[in-house]
Amino acid sequence: MENFDAIENEPEQESMVNTNQNGASKPKNGCFLGIIFLAIIVVLVLLAVIIWLVIDENKSSKTSEYEQDISYYCAEVSSSDSAGASGYFYTTIGLGWAKHKFSLDLTDFNASSCDLTEGLSYHIHSYWTDDSTDSSYETGCGSTYTGGHYDPNLACGGASQDAGGLCGQLNRTSTSYTCNSEQYSAGNYSICEVGDLSGKFGKVYPSDDDDDIFQFNLDEEIIDPLAPYPINYNSELGFSKPWTSIVWHCSSGDRLICAKFQASSSECD
Repeated sequence: MENFDAIENEPEQESMVNTNQNGASKPKNGCFLGIIFLAIIVVLVLLAVIIWLVIDENKSSKTSEYEQDISYYCAEVSSSDSAGASGYFYTTIGLGWAKHKFSLDLTDFNASSCDLTEGLSYHIHSYWTDDSTDSSYETGCGSTYTGGHYDPNLACGGASQDAGGLCGQLNRTSTSYTCNSEQYSAGNYSICEVGDLSGKFGKVYPSDDDDDIFQFNLDEEIIDPLAPYPINYNSELGFSKPWTSIVWHCSSGDRLICAKFQASSSECD
């Protein structure tokens, strides 16, 4: 009987052994799963870091490309060459936009019959032929020296650089030219010559009747969407539609002060 009972209890003991063995193996399986879970987390973190680095590099690359696509042009008015007038006109050009700012001090200007209280208009002109100076006044700003308004898109105002050419062939004349700041700000860009800045943004006036200082600035909130094409800057006459100079006009249309743009590798100051 004793032997029978011993034989009968053997499976129970074996089962207990298996249970203990299974129980002992559970911590090993749990540890293995924990290692796998930790490895997955590490891989996911590494992937996230790689993705972030790629995105950041692309942003930096785009920023670099954006900065490389910005051009700066500076025109300085020298009092010694401009009968006492002094000032500047700075233009910054990006992809499809431009910002302009200028200051013109006519306090000591001694050669004008303009009624300054009626304001000044200002335009980008096609060329500059007087190599002896970078700024001038009145007759030195005539069409012989600075040409007409920069107009590569053939809006064709009366002073367009193409007034005697394609504009005539297209039957576009000063009477059909309707550029004004209200329409331009509403998005009707094609009605304005690219160089007709005062047509696009309005004349400038002194701060009061006794002040002969004129200032204009398109800040970051207001840009010019009809920008000059950098490829046309100071280009050869006849090769393309060049732009090279800035001209301020009396309200009568007479040319008052002008200056030549110089390309710069950094912002004008």
